[in-house]
Amino acid sequence: PKAYAGLHVVAFKDSLDLGRLADAHEVLTDLHGCASSAHRRVDKEAEAVYLERRADCFNTLVSVLHARGGVAQLAKLRFDGELRSELFLALRRHAPASDVHGAAGPNAYELLYALQLQYGDYDGAARSMFELSARLENDVAAA
Repeated sequence: PKAYAGLHVVAFKDSLDLGRLADAHEVLTDLHGCASSAHRRVDKEAEAVYLERRADCFNTLVSVLHARGGVAQLAKLRFDGELRSELFLALRRHAPASDVHGAAGPNAYELLYALQLQYGDYDGAARSMFELSARLENDVAAA
């Protein structure tokens, strides 16, 4: 499982480097399928490997797209179930370190808010805006 998951990571990073976001999304979906299959087989070790690689890929996806100013492209892709939760978690992890002042395009909090609304997670959307307002308030107080 480690070698197979490693191949997925290489394919994911190559797809991302080439700007082929749909292919990178497909690799994430496949990693999810591998984790689900390992779970059904009660292979906890393999499941953990696939889940860890999937989380790493999501964090890389958010960081790379943010650095390129293309994080809004995530709204064009469909994420269901656990993949959606993993995306939200990666964005929530990324948000505190992201620029919220004058960045071109939406910041991580705004994108998380928009995606949560798109998927009907209104509590999460409200939490995202609360976190953004708290961050802005802290930044103003520190200035």
